[in-house]
Amino acid sequence: MKDLTGKIIRDGKIQSFYLQGNLVSKINSLFLKLDTWIKIVISDGVLTIEKDNQTTDEGCFSEFYYPIAKILTLYPIFEEYLGKRIIECNQLISEANSNWQCGVIMRFEDNLTLVIYEKFDGEIELIFNNKIPKGLKEKTHFLYV
Repeated sequence: MKDLTGKIIRDGKIQSFYLQGNLVSKINSLFLKLDTWIKIVISDGVLTIEKDNQTTDEGCFSEFYYPIAKILTLYPIFEEYLGKRIIECNQLISEANSNWQCGVIMRFEDNLTLVIYEKFDGEIELIFNNKIPKGLKEKTHFLYV
């Protein structure tokens, strides 16, 4: 397991989820290329960060479809993050239930912040504006892969 602090972000991708041709989740997983690719998944209060091979661009299993797109196609602001070093990376937890892992906050050089979190309706969001979403608090705990 390696601490994400000090790593440089080199690329990013987003995996969506479609069921029978209908978009269920715009962001199912977030992939970030540091030294290697990592995959961030948040589902039902469980946060998973793991190494990922990231060799396929999409997956299709009968009625389930998980396309992967460059993050820049959906979030052009991500260009500002490329080449930046992660200064700090912590969990976001629910203010109401500290066992509910809702997301990740990454602080970068040049006062840039990236938040990926699961909203209380189950949707995953990315935020680039240095704000922690309402109902969440930061748990100072370095995240590892």
